[in-house]
Amino acid sequence: MASRSIAPIARPGVGRKGRPVKVITNHFPVELDPNITAYQYSVQFYPTQRPLSAADMNEGGASKTPEAFNRLVVSSFTKAHSTTLKNAQFAYDGRRNLYSGQSLPFTEPRTFEFVIEDENGKKEDMTLIIQIVAQKLVNDLIQSTHTQGEDIASDVLQALDVILRENLLSGHVVAGKCLFSSSESSPLGEGCSVWRGFYQSLRPSGTKFTLNVDLKFSAFYDEQNLVQFSRSVMRFPENKPFPKKLQDRDRRTILKELKGVPTNTFHTGKRMKHTVHDISMMGANEIFFENTKTGKNMNVVEYLQETYDIKLDYPKLQCAKVNKRRDVFVPLELLFIPSHRKRKPLTPHQTQSIVRLAAVKPQNRLKSIHDIMRRSGLSRDPLVKEFGLRVNAEPMEIKARVLDPPSVLFGGNSRVNPRDGSWNMQRERFMQSGATLTSWGVIIFCDQRMLNDSAVDGFIKKLVHAGRDNGMNIQNERPLKTRAKRDASARSEMTKMFRTLNEHGKAQIILCIKPNQDSGLYREIKQMSDCELGVPSQCLLANNVNKGNIQYCSNVTLKMNAKLGGQNFFPEPLRDRELNHPFESQPFMLVGADVTHPGPGVELAPSIAAMVGSLDRRVTKFGNTMRCQGGRKEIIEDMQAMFLELLEEFRKANKGAVPKRIIMYRDGVSEGQFQQVLDYELWEMRRACMSISQNYRPPMTFVTVQKRHNTRFFPVNSKDGDRSGNCSAGTVVDTDIVHPKHFDFFLNSHGGLQGTSKSGFYKVLHDENAFTADQIQSLTYRMCHSYARCCKAVGVVSQAYYAHLLAFRGRCFQKEFGSDTASEGSGRGAPVLLKPEPVGIHSAMSSTLYYL
Repeated sequence: MASRSIAPIARPGVGRKGRPVKVITNHFPVELDPNITAYQYSVQFYPTQRPLSAADMNEGGASKTPEAFNRLVVSSFTKAHSTTLKNAQFAYDGRRNLYSGQSLPFTEPRTFEFVIEDENGKKEDMTLIIQIVAQKLVNDLIQSTHTQGEDIASDVLQALDVILRENLLSGHVVAGKCLFSSSESSPLGEGCSVWRGFYQSLRPSGTKFTLNVDLKFSAFYDEQNLVQFSRSVMRFPENKPFPKKLQDRDRRTILKELKGVPTNTFHTGKRMKHTVHDISMMGANEIFFENTKTGKNMNVVEYLQETYDIKLDYPKLQCAKVNKRRDVFVPLELLFIPSHRKRKPLTPHQTQSIVRLAAVKPQNRLKSIHDIMRRSGLSRDPLVKEFGLRVNAEPMEIKARVLDPPSVLFGGNSRVNPRDGSWNMQRERFMQSGATLTSWGVIIFCDQRMLNDSAVDGFIKKLVHAGRDNGMNIQNERPLKTRAKRDASARSEMTKMFRTLNEHGKAQIILCIKPNQDSGLYREIKQMSDCELGVPSQCLLANNVNKGNIQYCSNVTLKMNAKLGGQNFFPEPLRDRELNHPFESQPFMLVGADVTHPGPGVELAPSIAAMVGSLDRRVTKFGNTMRCQGGRKEIIEDMQAMFLELLEEFRKANKGAVPKRIIMYRDGVSEGQFQQVLDYELWEMRRACMSISQNYRPPMTFVTVQKRHNTRFFPVNSKDGDRSGNCSAGTVVDTDIVHPKHFDFFLNSHGGLQGTSKSGFYKVLHDENAFTADQIQSLTYRMCHSYARCCKAVGVVSQAYYAHLLAFRGRCFQKEFGSDTASEGSGRGAPVLLKPEPVGIHSAMSSTLYYL
C-alpha cells in the first residue's frame, strides 16, 4: 500500500481561553510592494585556463567551491562589467543564484571574462556564464498567503531573504541564515572563542510578513599553530615549557580534536592548504624518508633545515599526517589553524562555557536584538528599497494569552497548584509507589580520596529517608555496596553486582556513582543495565553524593520510582466544559517520536529513531521502541513495525483493548520536511492499525514539535512575566506571527531558569479528532506537567521529551562512531545506508521508563 499526499489542515480558529496579555517578539514588520519584480539569474564560473566539464556545468561549479571565493568572483564580475550590466544592484546567494531589481540587456546566456585578485594579491583569469532563470513576482508571494489551499511562494520568499541579507555580509562569517563577527568574541578555551552574531529570516506571518532576528553564539577556532592549539587542549600552563614529546594519551586526545580540521603552512614561501588526518607516533627527528631531489635519506628535521633553513623548536615532537593516502608529515609548529567555525562537537568544558555566555537575560537579549536592527540599516538600505521592501526597526508588540495550569495530583488525592511552572512536593507522596525495594546495590566508580565510605553511607541514609517521605516502599535500607577496582570495567563490576543481588532475590536497580561526566563510563553502564542485564541503573556524580543535598536526594527518588514502575504524579484536566474532549472518555494513546542523528563530522554512524506510547489513562506508563536507520534520515523508516509494537504493548497492558483515539507528538522535524513526514509516517501508522484489523481505524491527530526555531517573547509588563523576567509559564501565541494558513501555535510551557526562555512551537498537521485550538493547546500544556523526573513543567510536551531521551539512550548502545573517524565536514556526505533494525534492549525494559 503506497503512501499518499495528505494536505496539512487549516486553522480551525484561534484560542480564546486564558488571561490576555501583551508580549514583544523578535519579529519586525516588513511591507512588500506588490508591483515589484525580482529577476533571477543563474551564474556558473571557472578559471579561464581550466574550463568546466559538461558534468560540472550541470552541477554548477559554484556548489563545489567555498562561498567566500564565490562572492569574490561575482563581486569582481559585477565591477568589471558594470556598464554592460546597466550598473544594476545585485543580491547573491553564494552559490548559483543572482537577483536583480531590473532586467539585464540580454535574454540569452552570456559569457564574460574578467580577473579576480585574492587577499594575497594573486590574480587569476575567470570566465562566467550568466542567464535568466525566472521573474519572481512579489505579488505572487503576497497572494499565496491569502489563498487557502495554495502553497506559500517559497522561491520568492527565498529571493527576498537573500536581498535582505546582501549588504550585511561585509565583516561577517555566514553560517546558513546566521552571520557572526570576530569583533564580538569571548574566550572559550581549548583553542577556541565564542563569536556573537545574529540570525535573520523573512517569515510569512498572518497576512503580513516579518523579519525574525535573534541573537546567536557559535564556537570558532582561534588562529594559531598546532603546538599552541595542543597546549590549549591539554590545558598546559603558559608559564611552563611544552613537552618535548606527547604522551600517547595526549596524542590521541589532540588527534580527536584535530582530525579533519583544515590548516595552512607558510614555510615554503606561499600558503598551502592541508587537512590533518593523523598524528604520528614518532617525533620529527625519527621520521626518515628519501629526498627525491638529492637521493639522501634524511629525517624531517634535517630536511627542513637543509631545504628551508628552518630550525624546529620541537624537533622531538610528533608530526601531523596531512595526506590521506601517502605518508606526508608536517611538524605541528609549522601548521596553522585559520580562524573558522568549529564543526566538531564541543568538549564538555566548551559546552558549559557557551551555555553560560548564551544565557542572556530577557531584557538584555531584547536590547541586543534591537541594537542589531538599528546597526543593520535595513530601513535605509538602497538595495532593500530597490526591491520594494520597507523594514520597520521596532519589534512587534502582539497579543498572547496565559493559560491556567492544571492541578497536579499526588497520592491520597492530594492536589498541588503549580506556580511559575513548578510545584513543591514537600508533604506529598507519590501517586503510586513502584516495586517494593528489597534487592538493590551501589557501585562506586571512584577512589576513597574522592568519595569515602562514610560519605556514601550518609548519602544512602538520606536517599532512603527522602524516598520513604515521598511514598516509596523501601524495605531494605542497606543496599549492597561495592567499590570498583581501579582497572575493572563497568561490565565486570555490574555483572558481579547483578549476580550477588540475584542470590537474595531479583535485582531491582543498581546505583552507579561516577567520578565525573565521562561519557565512556556512562555508555558502558547503560549498555550493561539496559541491554544485557535487564535491570534499571541510576547514575550519580561523586560531587553530588559528597554534598548529600536532601533536594538532590528527593530528585533522585523521582527517577528511581518511575524506573521501578511507580507513578509520581498526574496533571488533572481542567474543569471547563469547553476544554473537555471525548478524547479521554475512551482508551487513548499519546505517542512521542524523535530521531537523533550523528554529530558533525561523523560519517558512518546510523540515526536512531525512537517512539514512546502511553499505556494508561493517567499517561504515566509507556511502551517504547527504537530502530537504527540510515544516517541523517529524518523519516522514521520502520514506522509501521514500531507503531505496531506500541499497539501490542497497549493491548498487553489493557486486557486486549486497543486505543480508540491517538495523538502523535513528532519531534525533530524541520519545516521543509513536514509534508514528507506527514505523507509517510501517518500512513504507516494507519497501516499498523489495519494490520490488527482492517476495521481498526482510530481517529489520529499528528502534531510536530519544534524547539529549534528563533522566535522569542518578552513580557511588555513585568507583572505578566515571572521572576526571571521571562513570559509566564502557559503563555500561548496563535495570532500575528504564526503561519497565515496552518494550525500552529507557540507555547511557553515552562518557567524561566536562566537566560531567555524559548517556547515550544507546535503545528497540527492532521486532525481526525476535531480539536479546537483551545482544546489542543490546553491538552498540550497539561502534558508538559507530566514529566516524571522533576516537579516542573518542561519546555516541550513530555511524550516528545521522552522520545528524545530514548533516542539519545539508543546512541549509547551503538558502536562509538567518534568524530575522529571521519574528516571534518564529512558528515555532509552520503551516509552509509542501513536497513532499519531494532536496538537490542533487554525484554524486561520494554514497558519501563528506564531512559529517564
